[in-house]
This record gives sequence, C-alpha cells and structure tokens, in this order.
Amino acid sequence: MAHSGESVRPKAEQNIKDRVASHSCQGFIGIYSTLPSSGLSKTLDGLKSGLDVQVFDGERIEKCLLSATNGVLLARRYFPRSIKKWQTENPRPADVSLKAPKLLCHHTGVDLLDPHPQGIIVLGDTLNKDGKPMIEDVYWCTKGAADRALEKRFVDRGLMTSWDDIPDIIIPLVYLKWVMTIMNQMEHGGISATAIGKLRTFLLALFPYVAREMTSREKERLKDLFLIPSALGGMG
Repeated sequence: MAHSGESVRPKAEQNIKDRVASHSCQGFIGIYSTLPSSGLSKTLDGLKSGLDVQVFDGERIEKCLLSATNGVLLARRYFPRSIKKWQTENPRPADVSLKAPKLLCHHTGVDLLDPHPQGIIVLGDTLNKDGKPMIEDVYWCTKGAADRALEKRFVDRGLMTSWDDIPDIIIPLVYLKWVMTIMNQMEHGGISATAIGKLRTFLLALFPYVAREMTSREKERLKDLFLIPSALGGMG
C-alpha cells in the first residue's frame, strides 16, 4: 500500500475484535501509510462502542513526526530521502543566531517575518552631484495602506521609489543578485549613511531565510523573474 497509493481495504484487517480479545487488549491502533477505505472505516467505527480505536494514516504519522525535533531526527534516520525532500519544500530559517530575526514594518510595526516573510522593501533614490541615482533612504512595510503612506513621505522629499517583494528576495539566487545590485549602486551612484544602516538591518534579518536550498515553487518563480529584466537588473 505504501507505494500504490491505494486505500486500506477491510480484507487487510480481518477479525479485529477477535484479535484484540486473543491478546487481552482493550483497544486497536491501525497504522497505515495511506487512508483506510470507506468499508474499513465503517468496520472500525462499529468497534468503537466496545473498544478504544485509533487510526494513524500517512498524514497523521507525518504530522506527528514533523511536529517535534525528536520526530524529525527519527525521520532523518529511517526516511532520509523523504525528509530531505520535505525540508527542501518546507524551509525554515537557518539557525545562525541566538534569537529569531525580526523585520518590523516601518508604518505598522508588524513583524514582516512572522509567521513567514511578507511585504515589500522600497528604495528611495535621489540624484547625486554627478546626476546619477543615489540611494537616499529605505523602508519596508506591508502592502497597501502602509506602503501608500510611506511612499507619500518619500515622494514629498523628492525621492524616486522602486520596490521588490520580500518573498522574492529570500530566494537564494535573487538575494545574491539583489545584494550585487546594491553594491553596483554604491559604486556608481552612491548611498547615504541612513540607507546603509537600514539595508544592513534588512539583509541580516533575511539571511537565515536564504541559507538553504530553493523550493520547487521558488525555482519556478526564478524562471519568471528571469523573464522580467527589471527584477534582476544590474546583475549582468
């Protein structure tokens, strides 16, 4: 059943009541890699009036294993390929510091990394003495009202704005290219001390989410981003 994907049928669990009685037990636990069929489910439901019946299907087993550190360690030992695939597709921040990183919205104070990365980062440019774009200030926030309020402040200061989605930036290759874009900007147009301080905070907060393999969804998203020159511009 484990590899067929088929549900567990009644013939796989015959004479449950007699088997329980023969071992002087008071309950029955069914452990299945897939789901019990409707027929088997009815049989098990019928036994609940006289027995303590529990069923652990594949989803419940997985949830139990992955909800605790010891369970993950057990899965690594006995299901190394499966757990590697799961961890790739369900990345968690890398443990690179003593406390969980935070990135508070500059307008609402909401943590943009809790429960998962969200929101945008906006760069505010001005022109330096040579007429080249220079990063003057930076903010990050949730989308919508917070962004509109903060953008208005930048525009009122005469700054030109550009933005990126934070969930895109945590894609490892995009993060690297984004950092290179900032470095190119520092070399050719410049960057203010205020912007440098904010970007340092931003990059340090996001790094634990970047120090990992890319998920399948991120790999597909990366293909889309490569089709948008502005998304990874300046990185040639």
